[in-house]
Amino acid sequence: MTLLHDGSWPGFLTAMFDAHAAHPPPEDIRESAPEQLDLLSAFVHVHTSDEKACRVLRGVREKLPVQAMDTLEALYRRGDEGADFLAFRYLKRGWEYRLDLCDHLEDPVVFEAMLQTKRVYGEAHKMLGLLRFASTATGAMYAPMHTDNDILDLLADHFVDRFRTEPFLIHDVGRGKAAAYDGHALAYAPAPRREAEVGNDEMEPVIAELWRTYHRTIAIAERVNPRLQAQFMPRRYWRHLTEFAKP
Repeated sequence: MTLLHDGSWPGFLTAMFDAHAAHPPPEDIRESAPEQLDLLSAFVHVHTSDEKACRVLRGVREKLPVQAMDTLEALYRRGDEGADFLAFRYLKRGWEYRLDLCDHLEDPVVFEAMLQTKRVYGEAHKMLGLLRFASTATGAMYAPMHTDNDILDLLADHFVDRFRTEPFLIHDVGRGKAAAYDGHALAYAPAPRREAEVGNDEMEPVIAELWRTYHRTIAIAERVNPRLQAQFMPRRYWRHLTEFAKP
């Protein structure tokens, strides 16, 4: 049996609750059915319940270490197939180990969950330096991105605090949603799964070229290290980096 949830945070938590109550337990948990269906597998749609979601959250907060909530949220944000089922297995270990959960790194489930957590929050930290904003004709700044994990809200909260009164829009192109800040309030909304065609401010091409010039001239030719550069600036992010864009 495979449990299918609606992709929301309450839906994800409800799936955790239903999976724990199921006998026998599910073989998989995911947001949507796979493209290639296994005729021998049964798919059960989870009906999102705020009550069940709250019970899961209360159990995690009361019975597991503080880090367990961060791990659960990270696995929800994870873009990899199998992350939801890993979250279920991680919680099962949590009910067994209780407050000692994070000390059991010898357990492959706990170790994998911690590794995935590091990848999620590591990408969020990396994107704080790799997100590129462009000034638009409306006065707002626009930044498109493609990320492995669902970290839009983490980035938006950071840039609200950083920009304060400057309006901006961060566009998660791959997931079709955006965070919009008007200088006072932050809101989230669906967005096209393609980069928006926004009219640039008249000074934006000049600023972009200045940034590319700075990027070229600051480099020391004798110390160019493409492998190290790709480690800190993975190529999958280059499509939105001003310094690699063609003028």
